[in-house]
Amino acid sequence: MVRRAPLSIFNFKSMIIRKTILVTILLLLGYAALVRYCFRDTTVAQHQWQGNLIKARNYALGISDTNRTVMLGSSLSYRFQPNDLPGITNLSMAGMGIFDGLALVAKSKHRPDTLLIEMNLLLRPPDAGFMDLVYQPYAFYTGKYIPMLREGKQPAGILTDQLSKWALGGKKKTSTDAAVAENAFQQVLELQKQNFAKAPATDSLQQTLHLLKTKLQTLEQSGCRIIFYEMPINPVLMHSPFANALREGFLQTFPAGQYHYIFPPENLRFHTTDGIHLSRGEVLQYVKVFRF
Repeated sequence: MVRRAPLSIFNFKSMIIRKTILVTILLLLGYAALVRYCFRDTTVAQHQWQGNLIKARNYALGISDTNRTVMLGSSLSYRFQPNDLPGITNLSMAGMGIFDGLALVAKSKHRPDTLLIEMNLLLRPPDAGFMDLVYQPYAFYTGKYIPMLREGKQPAGILTDQLSKWALGGKKKTSTDAAVAENAFQQVLELQKQNFAKAPATDSLQQTLHLLKTKLQTLEQSGCRIIFYEMPINPVLMHSPFANALREGFLQTFPAGQYHYIFPPENLRFHTTDGIHLSRGEVLQYVKVFRF
């Protein structure tokens, strides 16, 4: 009887490592196939910042809808969902401003025919490191050629999204705004009234408007039409010193005779969730003004 030599610890570890590598490769190939063929149009943002990055990088890569009309805004316009604005690419960023989206458009080869620019949070400065993050070489180029490595394609996010749909019977969960107690809302609104009670410093406002005009010149020279729009806010803030100063500053720098403007209809009143952000129902009400 021939006895086999006992398996050495070294050989045993080598076998485990080889099997682990093989299983890992098979899992990666399997997930790559799932993303490519089953979840091709599924992108899941697990938090707000990632949502901004997904939107920006997909536009930069040209793998999202690169419509001829592009919207630039802040969290106020971020609440428009893709299906709300057919034919419009929404580059509004939550917690950010119009200069971040404008930097994306300026660097991208996809030059729009029409640019919709939110007026409300003009003074919000651009994020210093955002563009570097969007175009970070490793993530940018691997995501360009390998779909499963793109933002929003992480297994945890995809799995959670699919389980959520399964629990809802195949229906996609729609975003809703949590009801806020009236007394809590009034407290938040009081804070907003304090923020809007004072007009911005004239020098700061003029410098920012001049910067915006300078950055828009190249786009205008290529034939891009500029449309400025104002997101509706709570009625008590609409004609506050801050809101009025912004509106007047835009009209002075970009005369209405040369530029197009969209202002909230006076006959519509918006309660908002916190004084400045529209509820989902109000978004659906206001989105109609962009169907031109």
